[in-house]
Parts: sequence; C-alpha cells; structure tokens
Amino acid sequence: MANLREEAKWESGIYQYETTDPLQGGADGIDNVQGRQLANRTQWLRKKLESATAKTESGETAASAYAPGEQFFIEDKLCTATRAIAAGDTLEEGVNYKAGGTTGAQLAEHEADHENPHGVTAGQVGAYTKEKTDEIIAALADNVGAVHATALTDEEKCRSLLDVLGIRAEHSESPATEAEAKACMKALHDKMEAGDFSGLRLGDYLDLSSLTVDGTTYTWNAGYKNLRLMIVGFNTYKHAGDTENAKNHVVMQFRNCVTTRRMNASDTNTGGYAASEMYSWLNDKFKTGLVAAVGDYLYKIRRLISTKGGWVWNDDTVFLPTEYEVWGASVWSEKDWGGGFQAQYALYRESALYKVKRHNGNRMWWWEATPYEGNTASFCASDAHGHATASSDASSAGGVAPAICVA
Repeated sequence: MANLREEAKWESGIYQYETTDPLQGGADGIDNVQGRQLANRTQWLRKKLESATAKTESGETAASAYAPGEQFFIEDKLCTATRAIAAGDTLEEGVNYKAGGTTGAQLAEHEADHENPHGVTAGQVGAYTKEKTDEIIAALADNVGAVHATALTDEEKCRSLLDVLGIRAEHSESPATEAEAKACMKALHDKMEAGDFSGLRLGDYLDLSSLTVDGTTYTWNAGYKNLRLMIVGFNTYKHAGDTENAKNHVVMQFRNCVTTRRMNASDTNTGGYAASEMYSWLNDKFKTGLVAAVGDYLYKIRRLISTKGGWVWNDDTVFLPTEYEVWGASVWSEKDWGGGFQAQYALYRESALYKVKRHNGNRMWWWEATPYEGNTASFCASDAHGHATASSDASSAGGVAPAICVA
C-alpha cells in the first residue's frame, strides 16, 4: 500500500465527486484526487506555519528573514514586521514591530465553516497563536483521513436541512413544523431556480411532524424516522425525457417506509407500474397530502419505465424508484425494457445502508416501480436484508417509500 503524493502548494479548489464518477484508485485515480488536494493544502499550511512561528527570545537574533507585514512570535507574543528583517538581526519585543492577529470574533466567524473547521485561509495563517495553528493543522489532517466519512457511509453524518438552509437559528432534534417544512422546501426551490447546489449534501434530510394521506395521519416518530425525507440525488433526470426535464432539481426519498400497501388488488403486473393501483394512489392521494405538508414545490418529471413487454414515457410527481435507480442494474427486471435511461441514485451507490428500510422500527421489504421479468404476478422490490428481490406478488402489502423531485 502506497501513500498519496503530497506537494506543498495551495490548491485553488477541492474536487467535488460527481454521481457519474467511477470507482478508481491508484496514484491518478479519481478517488484519490480530493484527498491529494487536501493533503497538498495541509503541507502548504504547515510550511507557512513553520515560517510564521519562528520563535525568538528577547535579545536573540532572527532565525529567518521577514518582509514588512510578515508575522512572527517574540516571547509568545504575535508581532508583525513593520520593516524588513534580515536573518541575524537582533529582535527585541516592542521595537520596530506592532502587535497583530485575528480577533476572537473573527475566529468564531471562520469556525462556522463546516468544510474547513477553522476557516483558515492563506492570508490568515500567521495571525493565529501557535496553539490555534497547531489545532488547525491537526483538524486539516483529520479531514484528509476522513474525507469519505460522510452521510454516504455513516448515517450519523446526515444533516438537517433546517440547519443547512438556516431555517432554524439553533439545532434541534424535533421535526419541522408545517411552517418550517414549507420554508425549507421554498428555500430548496429557490436554490434550484438559481442553479445553486452549494452547501447541499447527499443524506441531508427534512423530518416532517405529520403527514395526512387519504384520511390517515402519520405522525413523526423519532425512533422510527418514519417521516424523514432525504436527498438521494442531484439533477438525476435533467436533460432526459421525451419532453425534456429542463429544471435543476434535487431528488428526495423517504428514508423509511411511511406505510405498507399493495401494488394491485390482484396479482398482476400487466402494464407495469404506470398501470398499477399504487401509481394512481401516489400521484393522487399521497401527492395531495404531501403538498399540504411541504408546499407545492414538487417537480413533475418524465421517466422511461417498463410496461411488462415494452416501455413508456411516464409522468411522475410522487413515485417509486425503479430497480435501476436503486441497484444500478437489471437484477430481476426485463433486460430489454427494465433499464431505460435512469441513473442509480447516488446515495444507494456506496452500500446497502439506505437500501435497508424499516416500517415502525422493523426491517421491511419495499416496492420498486419495475415489473418482475419471471412471471405476470410480481413486481421488483428491495429486500429487508438489503438485496434485490421479486418474491412478492402484486397484492402483497409491501413497504412504500416514495420519492419526489424539488425544482
């Protein structure tokens, strides 16, 4: 096993992994680009730190040369050179120097940046105390080693959109009120209108306090997380469709099963998902309840889906993901008609973590929008143990974890 190549240089930007990026290791592999860029910045900061914190005692000579404006320490006090200082010059506290440094208020403001825990920039490095700069270096080194420790691999890393979008002034574990939920979706809508995906991550979520569908009210349960809407993809359907999906959007899906329901009254998959009882219910009763809870920000998309022996361009507003969108391949679906153009949702690409869903706290298999190739009675599903299946007939009560697009 080799270590990353590191250079002491300030990278102008940090690469953002795209949902289409392949898994690729090696010295020049895409999976190592971000880590190498962060490592390069860390080396650059360390060099600057070593230069800026050359500590001298009163009456000793300068270990390094300093240009006007450069900062250094004398007897643990941060000073800024007001004139050029050559190596070997005698340094005395308070002579030809001025005190300088970043204020506590400025530091607190910088520390609000989640990606760079201390908000350090090239011009600010020398302005911190030695203890603070040591802390910064340690934090940046941790970031390099933990670059993949995100919501993709650890559900504890998921963030509330109420915090991310500034809907709440302080974090709280309580679900969103109706007003907060609508404000959150309005903020998402506005960001998409502006083509602004900044600050958003896969796994960011909105917890609803309640949802009333077709006369039944589902209430938030913190243990079950039954009403958690989670970001699973960005622009998954953009520029696709016979009528083009032209808008920027986020794809959100319920983390767990809101309820259980049959796909059809009888055991048939004729006509596929678009002809199913489930499709009609989701785009009528469920949609009405969801819009009442979060506002009318749902984006109708066009998806290519199987009709069991053929395919159709279909309108979807509240919908079940296809087998391809969950698994990235045809497993139990028709090989000729099961795929369409859809991409696998990025949140499902890394592991089985989010494919395993629960209903009322118990693991539950859940429906997909794809008919089973092997008979005329079943649809594809995701198993309670985290693998693809098609073992349940259409009249069975399977888990329902709908998806939406916000644009």
